[in-house]
Amino acid sequence: PGAAPRRIEVEVLNSTALRVMWRSVTPGKQNGQIRGYQVHYVRVENGESRGLPLIKDAMLADAQEMVIGGLKPDTTYSVTVAAYTTKGDGARSKPKVVVTKGAADCSMSLVTFIIPHSLIFLLLTMPLLSYHPVAPYTYTA
Repeated sequence: PGAAPRRIEVEVLNSTALRVMWRSVTPGKQNGQIRGYQVHYVRVENGESRGLPLIKDAMLADAQEMVIGGLKPDTTYSVTVAAYTTKGDGARSKPKVVVTKGAADCSMSLVTFIIPHSLIFLLLTMPLLSYHPVAPYTYTA
């Protein structure tokens, strides 16, 4: 294709995932039939790419979004999108730079009250917000 996909948007879903959305290359610039899209993403530190870009392939001509998972919490990523035809890859979009959410504090606190000659009262406070499931626990006296 002679142009990149249009209207690229990147939405941070949580601490480890992004949703990338786009619109197709304009018909006059497709230079053949679009076969799919590639989403390129790379970690960024201090404005510089760190490592090789990773590529996710949407092998559908009418695809317009993709979820990328397995990312690191509180990390900056640069994301681009390119269409491809049987003749090859097209131009990449301008990069969109986003930061994944930080991992929530999953720590719990336990307060113990001992009431003389009767019982032990335990108060467990859970985090208000967590991006990860809280594992079950057991208490044995």
